[in-house]
Formats: sequence, C-alpha cells, structure tokens
Amino acid sequence: MEQISPRQFTILTVLFTIGTSLLVIPSQLATDVEQDTWIGSMIACLFDFAYLLLYIKLLNKYPDQSFIQIIEAILGKWIGKAVSWVYIIFFIMLTIFIVKFLGDFIKTMMLPATPPWFIYLSFLLVVVIALRYGVETIARSAELFFPIVIVFLSIIMVMLIKDSDMNNIKPVGEHGIMAITVAGLKMSPFQEHICLLMLIPFVKRNGKYRANRSLLVGTMIGSIFLIVFSLFTILILGNYNTANMLYPVFIIVQKISIGDFFQRIEVLMIAVWFLAVFIKSCIIYHSALTGISHAMNIKDCKPLILPLGVVIAVFSNFIYQNTASFLTLSSEGWFTFALIYLLLIPLLLLVIDWIKSAMTNKDSFNLDDA
Repeated sequence: MEQISPRQFTILTVLFTIGTSLLVIPSQLATDVEQDTWIGSMIACLFDFAYLLLYIKLLNKYPDQSFIQIIEAILGKWIGKAVSWVYIIFFIMLTIFIVKFLGDFIKTMMLPATPPWFIYLSFLLVVVIALRYGVETIARSAELFFPIVIVFLSIIMVMLIKDSDMNNIKPVGEHGIMAITVAGLKMSPFQEHICLLMLIPFVKRNGKYRANRSLLVGTMIGSIFLIVFSLFTILILGNYNTANMLYPVFIIVQKISIGDFFQRIEVLMIAVWFLAVFIKSCIIYHSALTGISHAMNIKDCKPLILPLGVVIAVFSNFIYQNTASFLTLSSEGWFTFALIYLLLIPLLLLVIDWIKSAMTNKDSFNLDDA
C-alpha cells in the first residue's frame, strides 16, 4: 500500500485549503459584509477548525481508517454503504465543480477563444495521469513545489503592501459581530476538509496522532494565506470593487509593478493557484475512487480512473452556465447543501457511536453484576 509522510500530508492540506477558496471567498464575503471581509474570513476559518475537531474526534475513535470505513464501522454494512454512496456522489460533484470553475477562469482571464470542453479535458488528463501514478507520487510532487509556493506567496504579499489603503477597512466591524459571523459561517463549507479524511490510511504513523496534527497545522497555514489575501483585496480594491469582481485576488496581483522591469507577476500567482487546484482536484477525485472501490469491494481502483474522468468531463460542460452562476449558487444554496455532508452527518455519526458505546458499556456492566 502507498504511504505518505505526515509532512507531506501537511503540505497537501495547505494546498487543499488554498485551492479554489483563494479566488472565491473574498468577493463572496465582500458582498455580505463589505470592508469587514477580512474579519469574516477569520471567522470562516474558525468554523473550519470546529469541523476539523469533529473529524478528529472520529479519527481518534477509529484510527487509520478512511471516512468511508468509519461510516460503515458505525452504521453497519448496509446503511453504511448507502451513506457511503451519498458521499461518493458528493466527492464527484465537488470534482465537477472545481474543473468547471478552473475552466471558466482560464477562459475568462487567459484563453477567451478556447472551447471550454478542451480546457476541461486538458486539465482532467493531467489529473488522470497523476492518479495513475498514485497518491504517493502526488504527495512527493506537492512536497517538491511547496517551498516555491511559500516563497512566491510571501513575495506577492510583501509587494502588495505599498498599494494598500488602511482607510478601505474603516469603520472596522460596522456590520456587527452577528452579521459577520453569519457571513463567515456561509463561507466555511468551501474548504471541504472532509475529503482529506480519505487519505488517513495512507499517512505513516511516526508517533501518535500525527495525521491529526498534520490536518490542523496544514489548515492553519492555508487559512493564514486566505485571511491575508482577503485583507489585501479590501485594502487595495475597496469593498465595492472586491464584491463586484469575479477574481479580486487575481486583479490585485495584476496591479503589482516595480519600475519597468518587474511586472506581470500575476503569472506567478496563476502558477501557485493552478498547483493548489490541481492538488485539491486530485485529492477529491481520489476520494471518490477509493470510496467506490471500498463500497464495491474492488481491490484496485485504477481501472475506474478513466471512466470516472469521462463522467466528470461530460458533466463539467453543463453543471452551471458560468462563474457568475457559480457564485450565485454558492451564495444562495451551497451552504445548506454542503453543511449536511461537512457537519450534520459527521455529527450524527459521532452521536450514534457514543450511543452504541454507552449501550455496550451498560451491557458489560450488567453482565459483570450477574
């Protein structure tokens, strides 16, 4: 069985956290809470940590098992398989959404004359090839490029300081803590960290709870970048422009210019973002594959990679019309839909497991008394 180190799992978590959220969250939050976007992003990240603590509670009870395996361990074979398929479909849907979002970004900002289907197929081909090599190869690739990602993002953040205007975030907290908290809560489902639980069996155990710590540390690092870039979009563009632009982070990076010799640095940002989206797509795609193989008792999921890729490519063409439609969907319905998978079902699993444990302990106690 393939294995990845806790360090590699941390890196995968960082890139997964950045993923599509880097472009989506600032504009969505600015629509709701304007100049308090940066506070809303902090609260969204706090909710993400709350979800993680719930997942870690399950992982502590069922160590070295994927989320699908935990579901079946708690709910039993038949109900467990039914719920597993619900999550498998969720993972496939997430992959379709990400591929569509990436395609729309490339078509809008870079290649307007290119047919969308060609972009989807090109990206999916790379993902399929990566998955054929396995999760260990993907983790090593992420580890290789990660220092470059950190250096590029750090350089970009330093260069954004000179264009910042502190007046753009005033008055701080104008919308009130309740409105900002609600806005942050609505954005929290965009992280989908539950997909990372499917990688747990692949993580080496160099000590106790290393995978859990990797999840927390990786999410924290990724969240810092999301918060900082959310702050910069407001500081540079203001709340109105941030709310009305599809990709505000891309726009602020375009503004970076040092004399006549250091320009077009957005190319670096695109490279970093593409890597993050690629890693996130691979992880979610892999989650769907391992879920299917476990639910159907298939030992090797590699024969499923290409057929599933075809399904994703087909549905990516019409899952929604464009990025504006995606943002409308995400602001109006995604929160309720995603929260079922990210919070409600894991919470129910924890409650059911607690009840089963309590009943088992009670039966044991009664037998001891007899």
